[in-house]
Amino acid sequence: MKKIFFLFSAAAALVFFLNACTTAGMEAASGSSAMQADELKTAELFATQMLDGLFDDNYGKFIKELTPEGRAKVTEPVFNTIRGEVLKRMGTYKSRVYLGCLDRGIFNIYLWKGSFEPSEQVLESLKMQKKSEKDLPKFDVLIRLEMGRVDGKWKVFGFYLQ
Repeated sequence: MKKIFFLFSAAAALVFFLNACTTAGMEAASGSSAMQADELKTAELFATQMLDGLFDDNYGKFIKELTPEGRAKVTEPVFNTIRGEVLKRMGTYKSRVYLGCLDRGIFNIYLWKGSFEPSEQVLESLKMQKKSEKDLPKFDVLIRLEMGRVDGKWKVFGFYLQ
């Protein structure tokens, strides 16, 4: 059980730190509900694209909407390292449920509760402890996407799995 707890603790500590620098020409998020609905659609699209890129091993798809500074930080070797750790510790992405949005002025932070299938490493650890999948503790992941405008277009400033 200690190994599983450690594994889940380590997975929870794994954070994608893709923050980029701000750009002077960015606009603040609008307060209108129509604009917020459009922003949420864009955030959903970006989150889906980044998760698909991560789990389909598609680097180009993963970085497509990152700011230029974010792209510079997330090189292909960095992406491969992140991907390997996520697959090993969290398993396979199943689904997410939208939790809400935090307005940070120049960008918004969109939050989802993510569900994952346990990885082979976690299942193997259970077998070694002579336990079954029913003994697997519940494990949720916070998916966080930071999105703002750069030169009039929505871009991803940060994407995290916590």
